[in-house]
Amino acid sequence: MAPALRTTPSPATSLPARRRPRAALLAALASVALAATSLVATAAPSQAAGTSCTGSTVHGAAVQDGSTWRAYRGSTQLYAGGDMLTAINTAIGGLDAGRTSKQRVVVNGSGTMSANARITLPSYTTLESCGTIHVTGTGSGNVAGVYMRGATDIEVARLHLTGTPVYGIFARNVDNLRLREIDMRLSGGGIGVRIDNLGDTSRYARNITIDSAYVSGAGSHAVETYGVDGLTVGTVTARSVGSRGCC
Repeated sequence: MAPALRTTPSPATSLPARRRPRAALLAALASVALAATSLVATAAPSQAAGTSCTGSTVHGAAVQDGSTWRAYRGSTQLYAGGDMLTAINTAIGGLDAGRTSKQRVVVNGSGTMSANARITLPSYTTLESCGTIHVTGTGSGNVAGVYMRGATDIEVARLHLTGTPVYGIFARNVDNLRLREIDMRLSGGGIGVRIDNLGDTSRYARNITIDSAYVSGAGSHAVETYGVDGLTVGTVTARSVGSRGCC
């Protein structure tokens, strides 16, 4: 009588039946965990690409990335190019239209702009610059590093400005304006801050607050006001200016 053949089970079939479902379950769980990790890693950021230097919420940003400036609305890129001023004004223009409360644009980086150009702030806007804005060349008329006219509820939360602006900040017929950390080291004359009502002298510019301002090298006033009703001033420091320190 021929001897019975003996076979060795393969590793796959040698697992007890009750262990095979457990091994399959562990493999499935590992696959789900990897998929979840991938989703987290690729999720779009919910915050603005710019980072506030004062710890405030950011709605738009102009960010320096090497030689490229990028403008963002939240995490959506609106502009990429070589011009800081275009990036800043694009970020401001990307804020909510028709807003009735302030939204903040932050500038992360340092760059140059022409003395014959402007950063223009409309109503319900806060500007915060975490670097230095350097103004070059010459300008004429009511051009300014930061310009606003016929608007309300504007705040310049932080601004370091150097160079040769006609005006560092120019505000005409603006209500509810607050200037906080203003630092101007000018080298070509001009006026540091000008606030007036000369666009419509039938009414005053109202509720102006200057928390702190340092201005050096202005050819005329460090801070000049005209036609203002309701002016609150914290500290104004003027160094080597051609006329009055304030106000």
